[in-house]
Amino acid sequence: MWHVNRRNLLKLVVATLVQPLSFSSNSQTIRNKNYLSYYGNSRDALKAFLTFSKNNSVECYIDIDILLNDTIEFDFDYSVVKIVFLSTTLKSDRPNLILKGLGNGSYIKDAKFSTINQPWVITRWDNDLWITKPDKVLETLTRTSSPGYYQPTVNDHDIYDFLSDEQKQQDISSGIVIKDSNNVKIDCPSGFFVLISFLNCNFCSVINPKIFSGGKGRFGTIVFNNLASSNYGVGNKVIGGTISYGSFSAITFIRNKGYQGGVFKNVNIFRSGESGIKTYQNEIDGISARCYNLTFEDVVTKQAVYDGFDFTSDYGTEEERNKDFSLHQYPWHSLPLAHKIKNLTAINCKGTGFFIDGQFSDIYNIKASDCFKDGVYISGENNNFINVQVTNCNLLNFASGVHQFNSPNNNSISYLEVNTSNIIQKGYAVYSPKSYINKKEGQSQLKSVMKHQN
Repeated sequence: MWHVNRRNLLKLVVATLVQPLSFSSNSQTIRNKNYLSYYGNSRDALKAFLTFSKNNSVECYIDIDILLNDTIEFDFDYSVVKIVFLSTTLKSDRPNLILKGLGNGSYIKDAKFSTINQPWVITRWDNDLWITKPDKVLETLTRTSSPGYYQPTVNDHDIYDFLSDEQKQQDISSGIVIKDSNNVKIDCPSGFFVLISFLNCNFCSVINPKIFSGGKGRFGTIVFNNLASSNYGVGNKVIGGTISYGSFSAITFIRNKGYQGGVFKNVNIFRSGESGIKTYQNEIDGISARCYNLTFEDVVTKQAVYDGFDFTSDYGTEEERNKDFSLHQYPWHSLPLAHKIKNLTAINCKGTGFFIDGQFSDIYNIKASDCFKDGVYISGENNNFINVQVTNCNLLNFASGVHQFNSPNNNSISYLEVNTSNIIQKGYAVYSPKSYINKKEGQSQLKSVMKHQN
């Protein structure tokens, strides 16, 4: 039998317990295959890491920064993927990481994104005030990766012709693309000039984003796009978080349907280059991009360059719809959209607060204040409004066609409050010649046109 000196044994045990572990970081890493640093930081290393994640149902960690100069499109063949960023950043000038066929229940947590190069950007704000003169906006044109700016687009019509070809054509954006996947969560993404796109996906979520500046792209900062599918996207949503300074809309839905999809739970949108939330209109590449039966709850949009909320489906010159209801079935602006809209606020947007068409939507507790055009403009009919508050909109004092609450067709309004100060001199407080209004309150010197007033 061996005899062990107890004092020496105790020293050995204590020394073992206090021996420092090699934690994941840029300098020291646990050399396990579920850490990116095991493979290195090259393009091939990332592909090897993704292959390991595909073949093993374990949580995998991106523990070193990634510099991705060209596209990686990786097919997971519907394996469940669990990837976590450990205070690390994916750097690229395009959304070069394209992940396809993620299995049901996959997630990507704490992803951080930034660009490699600095884009040409503008700002339209000086502290809390709008910069309204084009020459003053052009004076803000600079190259930077700092927040507070966005990359100009064709929507910036007041300055666009003064930009160089390089500035017009640039699209410097980091981010990620998820394709052909169901029930995937992107949890707590963050970064600068970010684009997050879902192509042909269902029940996918972006949860608590913290996007300091959205990228450019074509449609928006977070986009759910189901044009490539024969079916509508279902159950896609954004839950919570903050999205600021994108070139186009902060959140865009293209060919999506169903009440499980939409935007939920205290989302804050700040200074998007187009609208805060947009349901796309008309056709894209010959296919109807319109959306139906979505839910939008608890969202604040502040100082969007266009509309706070754009929930229209038909826009511009009337033309026959493709792969959608015909004009014979539903006239222009009268599609059965039937969205559920609740607790939305639009503040100081340069277009309308709410731009809505279609039929059969339930719209509760919406507020618009200090917008440059209408507080609420609804070109559709047979929609149900309950509790609408509009304050000091039509800041530009358009003489005709722009009003605090503008409903030229037949809608039901159960409670409407309009308040204006003496800086608003034009337009009606309420223009509703065909709509029944159950109760109207507020203080406004503006006249109203209403079918009924109780």
